Amino acid sequence: MIGDGIRRYGPAQLPDFAFAPNGAIKPLEEYMGMRGLVGHPTPVWDTYLFAGGEHVMRYNTVSTIYGYGDYELTNSGCYIENRSCSAQITTVWQLAAGFWHDLYKGNSGDIRIGLEDSITRREAFSDILGDAPHSHENILMTSFRYYPF
Repeated sequence: MIGDGIRRYGPAQLPDFAFAPNGAIKPLEEYMGMRGLVGHPTPVWDTYLFAGGEHVMRYNTVSTIYGYGDYELTNSGCYIENRSCSAQITTVWQLAAGFWHDLYKGNSGDIRIGLEDSITRREAFSDILGDAPHSHENILMTSFRYYPF
Protein backbone atom coordinates (compact mmCIF):
# COMPACT_ATOMS: atom_id res chain seq x y z
CA MET A 1 0.00 0.00 0.00
CA ILE A 2 1.33 3.43 -0.90
CA GLY A 3 -0.27 6.72 0.06
CA ASP A 4 -0.43 9.80 2.22
CA GLY A 5 -1.60 9.54 5.82
CA ILE A 6 -2.18 5.75 5.71
CA ARG A 7 -0.44 4.83 8.98
CA ARG A 8 -3.68 3.68 10.57
CA TYR A 9 -3.71 0.71 8.19
CA GLY A 10 -0.28 -0.56 9.29
CA PRO A 11 0.83 -2.36 12.44
CA ALA A 12 3.98 -0.30 13.19
CA GLN A 13 2.12 2.84 14.33
CA LEU A 14 4.25 5.30 12.36
CA PRO A 15 2.88 8.87 12.28
CA ASP A 16 0.03 9.85 9.97
CA PHE A 17 0.73 13.56 9.60
CA ALA A 18 2.92 16.50 10.59
CA PHE A 19 2.21 20.19 10.90
CA ALA A 20 3.35 22.67 8.26
CA PRO A 21 4.79 26.07 9.39
CA ASN A 22 1.41 27.71 8.66
CA GLY A 23 -0.32 25.25 11.04
CA ALA A 24 -1.91 23.16 8.28
CA ILE A 25 -1.96 19.39 8.61
CA LYS A 26 0.40 17.71 6.13
CA PRO A 27 -0.28 13.98 5.58
CA LEU A 28 2.99 12.02 5.46
CA GLU A 29 3.80 9.81 2.48
CA GLU A 30 4.18 6.18 3.51
CA TYR A 31 4.44 2.78 1.95
CA MET A 32 4.02 -0.66 3.47
CA GLY A 33 3.90 -4.23 2.28
CA MET A 34 4.02 -7.87 3.26
CA ARG A 35 5.01 -11.03 1.44
CA GLY A 36 4.80 -14.63 2.51
CA LEU A 37 5.54 -18.18 1.47
CA VAL A 38 3.85 -21.27 2.89
CA GLY A 39 5.03 -24.79 2.20
CA HIS A 40 3.70 -28.27 2.94
CA PRO A 41 6.74 -30.56 2.50
CA THR A 42 4.88 -33.57 3.97
CA PRO A 43 1.30 -34.14 5.14
CA VAL A 44 2.32 -33.51 8.79
CA TRP A 45 4.68 -30.52 8.29
CA ASP A 46 3.79 -26.91 7.43
CA THR A 47 6.50 -24.26 6.99
CA TYR A 48 6.26 -20.54 6.41
CA LEU A 49 8.31 -17.40 5.81
CA PHE A 50 6.86 -13.88 6.04
CA ALA A 51 8.48 -10.48 5.53
CA GLY A 52 6.88 -7.08 5.95
CA GLY A 53 7.73 -3.48 6.49
CA GLU A 54 6.61 0.13 6.68
CA HIS A 55 8.45 3.29 5.68
CA VAL A 56 7.45 6.91 6.18
CA MET A 57 9.07 9.68 4.14
CA ARG A 58 10.75 12.72 5.67
CA TYR A 59 8.79 15.98 5.63
CA ASN A 60 11.31 18.56 6.74
CA THR A 61 10.98 22.26 7.45
CA VAL A 62 13.46 24.84 8.69
CA SER A 63 12.36 24.47 12.32
CA THR A 64 12.23 21.42 14.60
CA ILE A 65 8.77 22.53 15.75
CA TYR A 66 7.25 21.57 12.39
CA GLY A 67 7.55 18.57 10.09
CA TYR A 68 8.76 15.03 10.67
CA GLY A 69 12.29 13.66 10.32
CA ASP A 70 13.97 17.00 10.94
CA TYR A 71 17.69 17.16 10.07
CA GLU A 72 18.38 19.56 12.96
CA LEU A 73 17.56 17.05 15.70
CA THR A 74 20.45 15.32 17.41
CA ASN A 75 20.51 11.57 17.97
CA SER A 76 23.61 11.56 20.22
CA GLY A 77 21.59 10.60 23.31
CA CYS A 78 20.32 7.47 21.58
CA TYR A 79 23.62 5.67 22.11
CA ILE A 80 23.81 6.21 25.90
CA GLU A 81 21.59 4.43 28.42
CA ASN A 82 19.10 6.63 30.33
CA ARG A 83 19.67 9.62 28.02
CA SER A 84 17.11 11.52 26.00
CA CYS A 85 16.76 10.33 22.39
CA SER A 86 14.98 12.58 19.90
CA ALA A 87 15.21 10.13 16.97
CA GLN A 88 12.14 9.92 14.74
CA ILE A 89 11.35 6.54 13.21
CA THR A 90 11.42 6.11 9.44
CA THR A 91 11.32 2.34 8.86
CA VAL A 92 10.13 -0.76 10.69
CA TRP A 93 10.47 -4.22 9.13
CA GLN A 94 10.17 -7.82 10.28
CA LEU A 95 11.18 -11.23 8.96
CA ALA A 96 9.51 -14.33 10.49
CA ALA A 97 10.00 -18.03 9.73
CA GLY A 98 8.52 -21.07 11.39
CA PHE A 99 6.87 -24.45 11.17
CA TRP A 100 3.94 -26.49 12.46
CA HIS A 101 4.07 -30.26 12.99
CA ASP A 102 1.03 -32.50 13.47
CA LEU A 103 1.78 -34.89 16.33
CA TYR A 104 -1.65 -36.50 16.35
CA LYS A 105 -4.78 -36.38 14.21
CA GLY A 106 -7.61 -38.67 15.17
CA ASN A 107 -10.99 -39.13 16.82
CA SER A 108 -9.83 -37.35 20.00
CA GLY A 109 -8.82 -34.17 18.13
CA ASP A 110 -5.57 -32.73 16.80
CA ILE A 111 -2.29 -32.02 18.58
CA ARG A 112 0.22 -29.66 16.93
CA ILE A 113 3.52 -28.10 17.92
CA GLY A 114 5.05 -25.02 16.37
CA LEU A 115 8.19 -22.92 16.41
CA GLU A 116 8.76 -19.40 15.06
CA ASP A 117 11.79 -17.15 14.95
CA SER A 118 11.49 -13.50 13.95
CA ILE A 119 13.68 -10.43 13.78
CA THR A 120 12.26 -6.92 13.90
CA ARG A 121 14.32 -3.83 13.07
CA ARG A 122 13.47 -0.18 13.69
CA GLU A 123 15.43 2.56 11.91
CA ALA A 124 15.45 6.31 12.57
CA PHE A 125 16.07 9.29 10.32
CA SER A 126 19.62 10.63 10.25
CA ASP A 127 20.32 13.78 12.23
CA ILE A 128 22.44 16.84 11.44
CA LEU A 129 25.65 14.80 12.10
CA GLY A 130 24.52 11.89 9.92
CA ASP A 131 23.78 9.58 12.88
CA ALA A 132 20.87 7.24 12.13
CA PRO A 133 20.25 5.01 15.16
CA HIS A 134 18.56 1.64 14.81
CA SER A 135 17.55 -1.23 17.03
CA HIS A 136 16.51 -4.81 16.48
CA GLU A 137 14.91 -7.60 18.47
CA ASN A 138 14.93 -11.32 17.88
CA ILE A 139 11.97 -13.33 19.20
CA LEU A 140 11.76 -17.11 19.44
CA MET A 141 8.32 -18.57 20.19
CA THR A 142 7.05 -22.10 20.70
CA SER A 143 3.50 -23.34 20.73
CA PHE A 144 1.63 -26.48 21.75
CA ARG A 145 -1.97 -26.72 20.59
CA TYR A 146 -4.76 -29.19 21.18
CA TYR A 147 -7.89 -28.93 19.02
CA PRO A 148 -10.62 -31.15 20.56
CA PHE A 149 -12.99 -30.94 17.56
